[in-house]
Order: sequence, then C-alpha cells, then structure tokens
Amino acid sequence: MERTFLYGVVNHIVLLLALVFLYSQIIRRWDLDTLAGKCAAGGLFGGIAAIGMLFPVQYAPGILLDVRTVLLGVGSLMAGPVAAGVAVLITALLQVAQDGAAFTPNLAVTFASVLLGTVFYRFRLRSFDRTHPAVLLAFGLLLHIVALVCLWLLLEPAQRWVVTELCRPVLVIFPVLTLLLGRLLIQVEQRWQGVTDLQKSQDFLAEIINAAGDPLFVSDRAHRLILMNDAFCALLHSTRQELLGKTEMDVHPPERAAALWQRNEAVLLTGAGNVREDRYVSANGQDRFAVTRRSRYVDRYGKAYLVGTSRDITEQKAAASSLRASEERYRAMIQQSLDAIVIVDIRTKQVLDVNEQGLSLLGYSREELCRLAIYDLVVDTRDNIDRRLRAVLAGGETVSRTLRVRKKDGRVVEVERSATVIRYGETDVLMFAARDLSAERKLQGLILKDVTMAADVQNSLIPHGFNDVLISVRTIYSPLHLVSGDLYDFGWSQDHQRFAGFILDISGHGVSSALQGIAVSAYFRELLDSPMRLDAKLKWINRRVLRYFTEATYAAAIYFELDFSRNVLAYAAAGIYGFLAWSDQLPPVVRQAGSLIGILEDAEYQELSVSFQAGDAFYFMSDGVFERLSRREELHLENFERTVEELQEIAESPLRKDDCTAVCIHINGRPSLPVRLELQRADEFRRVRARLRKLLQEVAGDEAGQIGIALGEALNNAARESADLRVKLALLGRRLVIRVRDTGPGFDGNRFVRTFSRQGLAEAFENRLAAEGGRGIMIMLSWLDRVIYSRDGREVLLMKRLGCRAGRCLDSTGNS
Repeated sequence: MERTFLYGVVNHIVLLLALVFLYSQIIRRWDLDTLAGKCAAGGLFGGIAAIGMLFPVQYAPGILLDVRTVLLGVGSLMAGPVAAGVAVLITALLQVAQDGAAFTPNLAVTFASVLLGTVFYRFRLRSFDRTHPAVLLAFGLLLHIVALVCLWLLLEPAQRWVVTELCRPVLVIFPVLTLLLGRLLIQVEQRWQGVTDLQKSQDFLAEIINAAGDPLFVSDRAHRLILMNDAFCALLHSTRQELLGKTEMDVHPPERAAALWQRNEAVLLTGAGNVREDRYVSANGQDRFAVTRRSRYVDRYGKAYLVGTSRDITEQKAAASSLRASEERYRAMIQQSLDAIVIVDIRTKQVLDVNEQGLSLLGYSREELCRLAIYDLVVDTRDNIDRRLRAVLAGGETVSRTLRVRKKDGRVVEVERSATVIRYGETDVLMFAARDLSAERKLQGLILKDVTMAADVQNSLIPHGFNDVLISVRTIYSPLHLVSGDLYDFGWSQDHQRFAGFILDISGHGVSSALQGIAVSAYFRELLDSPMRLDAKLKWINRRVLRYFTEATYAAAIYFELDFSRNVLAYAAAGIYGFLAWSDQLPPVVRQAGSLIGILEDAEYQELSVSFQAGDAFYFMSDGVFERLSRREELHLENFERTVEELQEIAESPLRKDDCTAVCIHINGRPSLPVRLELQRADEFRRVRARLRKLLQEVAGDEAGQIGIALGEALNNAARESADLRVKLALLGRRLVIRVRDTGPGFDGNRFVRTFSRQGLAEAFENRLAAEGGRGIMIMLSWLDRVIYSRDGREVLLMKRLGCRAGRCLDSTGNS
C-alpha cells in the first residue's frame, strides 16, 4: 500500500511539473490580463485537476487523494476569478459525471478552494507579497484546513473517520505542494517578465538611436562596428547585417580606411574627442562627406568603445553644383527617355514642356503643343480628367493605367501612362509619361493567334470519348490557359483485346509546359501497344526524357491497360495522386506511390492489377482534378454519366489553379450474339427495327447509326425480291458479321461491288445519280468494310470491324 501511495504521489508531482511547463507556454502566448489568457490559464488548471481526479492517490483502503485543492487554489491565486471560474466549471462537470457517494462534500471542497484562492487574489493585490514563501505556505495551510472542515461538516457521521485519516497527509504534504507550485509558477512569471522587460529595453534603445536624424555608430577596441542606427547605414548605402562586425578596412577603400583608422585609434588611446570632416565611400562607390564627432566611452568593466556621431554634409557641398547642373540633367533625361513625357501646369492644366517622343506620338510641334491644355489631348470628359488629376495630387503618384489620346490628325491611340508630381523650377507640376501601345497590342494579337493555333494543334493530338461494345469512354480536357501541360491518349491493340492509355501532367502551365508535354507524350505513345509491363514502360520513358526537364520542372503520369481476354485492369503511377474507381476490387479513391518523371534517372515504379467486370467504372485524372475533389462532397461513382458531369464541373470551375484532364471508362456488358430474325413480310422490318437499333447500339456504339443505314439498304433490296427474309447478326472477335437472305430469284450484287471498287465510290456515285439501281450497294460500301453476295444472289454478307474509329486501333509501334 505504501508503494502504491508513493507511486500516486510521484504521478501527481509529474502532473504539477507538466502544469508548470504548460503555464510557461501560456504566458508566452497570451497576456494573463486578457480574457483569452485568463480562459487558457483556467482551462489548464481545470484540465490538470480533472486528470488528477481521474487518477487519484490511494492513501488507505477506501481513502483516495487528489491535488485538486492545490491546483484550484493556486490557479485562483495566480490567474484571478475568470480563470478560477473556468477551472471550477471543468472540475465540477467531472464531479457531476462521477457522481460518487461523497458528491456534495467533494463539490463543496472544490468551490471552497476556488473561493479562498479568489479572496487571496483580491487581497494580495492590495496588501501582501504573494511571492513570499511564508505567505504561500500560510495560504496552503489555510486552504486545506478549510477543505477538511468542509468534509467534516458535510460527510455523514459514519464517514467522518476519513477526515481523521486525511488530516496528517493533507496538512503536512499539501501545504508544501502549494508552496512549491506557487514558487515555481511565480519564477516562471518573473523569468518571462524579465525577458519581456529586456526586449522592451532593447527595442526602446533601438528606437531612440534610430530616431536620431544624424548617423551614429559604436565600435569596440578592435575597431569592429557593434552598433549603428539607420542613418549611418543609409550614409554607407549598406544594411545593418552587412556592417556589423566590420572594421574601417572592410568598409572603405584602403587609402581612406587607413586615415579613418588612425583618427579612431587616437581617440581610443588618448580619450580626447575630436571633430573632423570625413570622406566616406559608400557601397555603391559614391563619395559621402560628413562632419564626425568622436569620443571614447569606458564601461564599468574597463572596456573602451568609440562613439561617433556624424552630420552628412554631402548635399550641402553638392548643392551649388547640383543647382547649376539640374536643368541640364533634367533636359537630357526628358529628351533621352523612350516614353513620351509631357509637363503640365497643375493650376491651368496647360502643357509646359514635352520631349521629342511626345512630339512624335502626338504629331504637334513644340510651339503648337504648348498652346494646348490636357483637355485637348485626352479623349474623356472634363469631369473624369479632373477627378483623375485630383487622385494624382492626393497621392503624389499613381500606378500605370491606359487611356486614349487624340493626335493632331484626329486619330485616337491607346497609351499607357503614369503621372507624378515633380518640382519644376520654383513650382510643382504634373509629369505624365506615356507609351504608345499600338505596336504592343498588335504583337499581343499575333501571339494570341499563334497560341490559339497551338491550342488547336494540341487538341487535334488527343482522342475524344466514344461508346464501344466493351467500354464507354468519356474525356475531360480543360486547360487553365489556352494551351495545357496535360496530355492523354488511348487506343486498342491490334487484336482488340487490350485497351491502353495514359495521362501526362507536366509541371507548370502555358506554352513551355505544352511543348514539353508534346515531346514527352511521343514516348508514351510509342509504347502504348507494347507488351512490356507498365512499370518497365515508365522506367524506359523516364530515362529517355530526362533531357527535356530542368531542375525546376518534372512530369507526373499514370499508365493504365484493360485486358479483356483476362478481364484485368493494370495500372502504374508516376507521381499522379490517384484515381477513382467503382468496383468491388478497389476502394473509391485509389492512391499509388510512384516517382515523378524527369527527376531521378533510376526512379522505380510499380505495376498493380485487379480484375474487373461489367458495370465497373474507372476515372483516371490529372492532379488538377484530383486536388479539387477534397473540396467537394462525395461523388456518385455508381452513376457513370453523373460522375463525368460532376468531374466536368470541377474541371471548369473558376477556382481551379491547374490544367484539368480526365479519362473516364465504363465497362459495358457483352451483347447476346448471335441473333437470328425471320421476317415474313416487309412491314415486319418496322416492328423489329427498334430491337435492331438497340442491338447495334450495344454492339457498335457510335458506329451503330452508319451500320443501321447499311443494314436497312440490304433489307430493302432483299424485300424487293422476296417477302420471306432471314437476318443473322454475329460477333467474331471485333468483327460484326450480318447475313441477310431472301427466297427470291437472286441478285448479282457482286457485279456492282466490283464495278464500284474499280471506279472508286466518288466517281461511281456521280455516275449512278440518274440510274435506277446500285445506289444502296454504294451506301453499304461507304459504311462497311466488306460487302459480299452469294453466287445465287440470294444472300449478302456485311462485315464491319468495330472500335477502330472510336478508340483508334494501334499497330505494333503504337501508331494509329
């Protein structure tokens, strides 16, 4: 039991030490005189007290101790009634939650501790020194006497033996803990107050030194600068960090540094101050002249310092020569400026002077222009011109803005101007600097035209969505600017069993990223139909495109491949955040690590694969789309078209900050083929037309309309020969095969097929415009790959390879 008691005491001492540390952090962050500081302190004392209540010390069987009286009493004494209120609220709520047998006595002890601490807080502000150990010890003893009295009065008579048992530890240990905790907290406050006062003193000294208009500096016995004000830094055109610790030899040229060293050394040796005119060479190489008063200061440790104050007289010495040369410099500056500069009288708004560029821009002579006012030149209302001039006068200077001015020949040109108030002779005038924007606007138009053309070329390089037998694909491509750093591509393999693609995201935006993307995407396209593993493809590409990237640029990418012979999706990422999936095999958000492309030559990548089934959907996207997903509610991944619409909204959001690209793929169910139809009458074709249209839509996707037209022509031709028709649709690999048979006398369709094949469809169509027959066969040949009639002419075979137009068929090199 004694060991358990000691462990509990040690734990509570650790709690008190943690309180001291956290209290030091609170007073560093908040002022305890503010409401936030008081609430934070109250929360700290109440929280630590609550922890002590949850893990009390077992003094004896049935007797538990905690340090809430110490914490609440000291907290009230240190931080005042507001903190006491927060602390007692926390402990009281915990007491209510515990609701033990001694609920009322414990609650009374809690409130008594806070009340007594608050009374002492008010009283000590006027009377005693709270830092005195005797005061803290007396406070702790009185606090725990009151606590024991509350327990004695409120406990049942049968329970008062507990108070008797608690008297010794409570009256011996807890007052000492109160003293120690109070002293620690007071030392924390005093230490922080000392740091604050020292910082204030340093700041006050720095403000006083910098308030002096004249340069001031202090150097030590080794001539190292240890203190200076802003005026001294400005005199030497250097920053304080550049001058600290430097000597005359480090700051001035050798010949000037030697003279200054001798003067400063004489003062440090003899203690006799002097006043001399010095010539300084600033960091920008200009000579500065100053009258410097030097004196020696010796501190209480006997260390000697040189204190110097200077008065910069450079301007006084240069005033005469500057006054004589000012007009020539002004005239040269105005005339040499590439902008048109016009000087206008503030009061009359009359033109006072203009440079050659201004004369060339406006087309006037100098004499003609000086007879005009600003209202005669600017194309705007008089009120608007006056309002803008008042804004210039109020601010002294305005940012550049565009306006229109009228030339002598009446033409109006757009210029960019800035206005400034300057001194002109003995009066203040307005100086307008204007630049003709005509050539710039023309150049911007040409650049925009070229960039728009580049965007069209870039758009032509990417495929669009389609509906196919096996998949439906939707694409999203939304550049942040006209051209994008994102690119993507996809396509079918030669055997139409694998559908592969990639998304490439080049860092940055605009033309440079687009050019990098076009160069890098060529390597991706080269391997699109390669049998290599996806991770091997990424490694091969990364090694070959390193030369396209600088240290500040890189690329992210994701490769994916759908193998319909095994119903397996394989993917490998290279820095892309992830993609979305609606599948039993994957979570909704799929993340995969992978090195970026263009950074490390030996970067590693990983290929992962999962099975898929009809109804699954996968949404591959660039980082511009993925980053915006976290700012939206959950997407409806089970609804393919709705998810595509939601992703499109994200890609077109005005809040986006990156190019947005996505390739969305839905796995379709395989249609039930072959299908056989028997038609007894021609009008039955109208009855089954809807079924055929739906079936072709499932099988051929976007090509269903064209195939339907060709099938209609075949049925119409057969219906003219016989009323008994048989139609069979079958799917051989990726080839759709349609057989139409009738019981009529037969039709030599192959003759027309051979004729049209020799002539070419364009020539044959022109020749058959006035003919009675054969046009249906031309339509079938236009939309289908093969049209073959049987020898007896009663059956026609229609063949169409599916998927090439929609998803692009790739040869072994990846070319379309």
